[in-house]
Amino acid sequence: MEALFKTICSCLTYLEGDEATFSAVYACFVAIKFHIKTLNSAVKDALDLTVNDIEQIVTMIHHRFSTIYTEAHALTFATDPLFTPMRTRIAAKFSQEFLQLGKSSINQQSKAAISRLANGNDDLQRKLFSEFAMFIVRPMDKDDDFNDITFKPSELWTLFDDHYYGAINGRLSALHKNSTRASGGERNHKAAKRVHSRSRAWLGKHKIETGTAILFNSEQLNRQIASTRDTKFCKWLHQLCPDSGYESEHEMDPVDEDEDAVGGSVDEFDRVNISEGVDGMHDEDIFEAKEVMDEASRVTSTNEVDGGPLSVV
Repeated sequence: MEALFKTICSCLTYLEGDEATFSAVYACFVAIKFHIKTLNSAVKDALDLTVNDIEQIVTMIHHRFSTIYTEAHALTFATDPLFTPMRTRIAAKFSQEFLQLGKSSINQQSKAAISRLANGNDDLQRKLFSEFAMFIVRPMDKDDDFNDITFKPSELWTLFDDHYYGAINGRLSALHKNSTRASGGERNHKAAKRVHSRSRAWLGKHKIETGTAILFNSEQLNRQIASTRDTKFCKWLHQLCPDSGYESEHEMDPVDEDEDAVGGSVDEFDRVNISEGVDGMHDEDIFEAKEVMDEASRVTSTNEVDGGPLSVV
């Protein structure tokens, strides 16, 4: 059960953090789908999962994604350089359709989002399409302007020459700053209520919008969100589906006879040492501290809490 749910819980915990990028929403659902499709045979045998069960889980992943989906998710995923190698490797291992999460192609989803950004301006839409295409087909070598993937995409898109991305860079930068969780919208509603309160109900629409923007943005600045994302979880997403390939169902690591067949053979996060445990619940801190777990183990082993017997339910 731990091998099945660790990746899922880690992705959801990251998306609940303040440091999560909007592009990571799509990437995390792709990572969860990839995790389910590449489950080790020991896990599937232990949980009695058939091929039909795996396909049903994938269908559930697609359905859950569709409940929060907009084309903007696909556009930010496609324009975040951190996930470009991941998309290439997964498409080579499975297919482009695997990345679509039950939708049309990522480029078609992105074009739909760009059309909405153009807001009916045909000239602007053509220019946005052109710059988006320029980004997609750019040569990804050591001179690529988007090589520094440690920067968050909202920061990265503000750094480039307007000659190449003058129409799309500001719009993408703003889009990438969207919150990944419901609390982002809740903060906006709370800010609006503080500005348009019962005692200030006479304020006009323009003053309410201006006051809400000032209050919301000032609070965002005070939160001091980092401009980089050099975290273990982001590195794991970036390295997902390595070129060497994952183990097939019949190519497992040998398991010691004294070890449990599942626990001894599966740990998706060992490559980045993420399972060692770290403090807090930020994006780089997605598990309980190891010291806390060790302390809990010591308490359990002594079978006493605060001097009294420990009741086990």
